[in-house]
Amino acid sequence: MNTSEYYEIRDSSAIYGSNSKAMDRVGTYKDGKLKLSEETGLLLQDQDGLAISGDVRNSWVGVSALQALFVKEHNAVCDALKKEYDDLSSKKKKKKDLYRHARLVTSAVIAKIHTIDWTVELLKTDTLLAGMRTNWYGILGKKFKDSFGHVGSSILGGLVGMKKPQNHGVPYSITEDFTSVYRMHSLLPDQLELRDIDVVPGTNKSLPLIEEVSFGKLLGPKGEQTMSHIGFTKLMVSMGHQASGALELMNYPVWLRDLVPHDPNGYDRPDHID
Repeated sequence: MNTSEYYEIRDSSAIYGSNSKAMDRVGTYKDGKLKLSEETGLLLQDQDGLAISGDVRNSWVGVSALQALFVKEHNAVCDALKKEYDDLSSKKKKKKDLYRHARLVTSAVIAKIHTIDWTVELLKTDTLLAGMRTNWYGILGKKFKDSFGHVGSSILGGLVGMKKPQNHGVPYSITEDFTSVYRMHSLLPDQLELRDIDVVPGTNKSLPLIEEVSFGKLLGPKGEQTMSHIGFTKLMVSMGHQASGALELMNYPVWLRDLVPHDPNGYDRPDHID
């Protein structure tokens, strides 16, 4: 079986990149931090208008906003680690240790969100909730693990916190067969509903709808321009108020039927490839 070059969720390569060239592109080389616009809080763009992040192929503003969010998280972790452990940034031979530790922490946060928050909220079954929490905390549960740490096997204490990984002798990988069934396209809407964040929410805690933006304006470099006008906070709040599409077959958004995918470097193609 072939394996993919990108493992976006599990190792956060969508933020950090999957090779040394991509990692050099996103790093600041100062205090272990990643590049981010100080003025807007959004991803920086190169001379071609492409966002500077680990993977920007076939992206849209929702993904770009989440990339910016976790860049903020990474940089905040760098500040916290530097304050607590001076030796992480003071020694030349350890100049990348601050970056590595912050990446490990941030990747763990993403993995935890994906495991016990996002997945169970998406599928909403009691069986899945129990299974995912057991993966993370073990059958002894969260309270026990928070109090005493990881105890015993992966069954008792969960997969997280074990002294040695249980990979059964196989290097970590996600096969491309996985992506053929792990399809989330039906969750995407046809428009982004922008909310007015400058007013007090109504009795139902919902902010007024001020504009519906078609997805054609939210894709690729054009989307980066649109997002710079919307702003990070308004975009995140608006997405938080908007429901996703139903996760079922034959429910792709209309705009996806005529999508021209990017080339491997993230640039627009002149026409469809099939």
